[in-house]
Amino acid sequence: MSRLKTKRVLTASYPKSGATWFRFLTYGIEKGWAMDSRSVKKHNPETGKNIDWPELAGDAERSFVKTHMPYWEGNLAANKADVVIVVVRNPFDCMMSRLSHNRLNGVEISEPHQLHNFFSSFISSANMKQYEIRPDRLDGGWTNHYESWRDAESWSKGLALVRFEDLIKDCSGELEKVNQALDLGWNTLDIERGSLFGSKKWMSALENHEVAHQIPGMFYSPARAQAFEAQGERFVGGKRTHSDYETFVKNHVGDFMKAFTAPCERLGYDLASIIESKRMR
Repeated sequence: MSRLKTKRVLTASYPKSGATWFRFLTYGIEKGWAMDSRSVKKHNPETGKNIDWPELAGDAERSFVKTHMPYWEGNLAANKADVVIVVVRNPFDCMMSRLSHNRLNGVEISEPHQLHNFFSSFISSANMKQYEIRPDRLDGGWTNHYESWRDAESWSKGLALVRFEDLIKDCSGELEKVNQALDLGWNTLDIERGSLFGSKKWMSALENHEVAHQIPGMFYSPARAQAFEAQGERFVGGKRTHSDYETFVKNHVGDFMKAFTAPCERLGYDLASIIESKRMR
């Protein structure tokens, strides 16, 4: 665990970029193992639009908070943070994961027009700021979210950007890069423990247990339990359907590429290859 004095660490990400996973990783590093997701949520809560930094009991060494809000002057948590970790995921997987997440939470997206509206909204809102999509959407569009934090890299506080895809390939290695960039004081054993605690196998086991026993936390809700049992939907590794992919490619891929190719290139993503790779699965 950290041997340093208290630091406020803000984890910023667009929705469905891996923030929940990253919360498990940092909990494993800082605290060890937990038998429920409530402990993880308590250790790394989410900020609201009018909150600068939640009061966290028992975290004298360091506190972690997550946000889906972009960076702007009114982001109170960003202004209060000592360092920021920005987790980025390519927009195609963010979009498809959000589709699965909506269904898991009981949103009706079964009719063709509903699916078209979902894809069109994601694309058209790419550059929208917080609240511009609708009053309850604090995240704004994917491009605005990423570029707001990219533009904040020049501020005086420490900021580290990590790609979701790189964490998948080499979790411990990417966590060590974050550790070095922000001087977090993690040792090799801390990082390896965090990687194990954040493994898909462990998180899936927790989800299965908490949904089956209706344990409040990060995974259970009545709507999720119904989708879990009836449609086989999951929060961890949520399923995707071939028909969704075909609808997207047939009707929306051109607009999607126009909207997201340039920002993806700045992040080192080959967006066309990412989309094509999903066809083969």
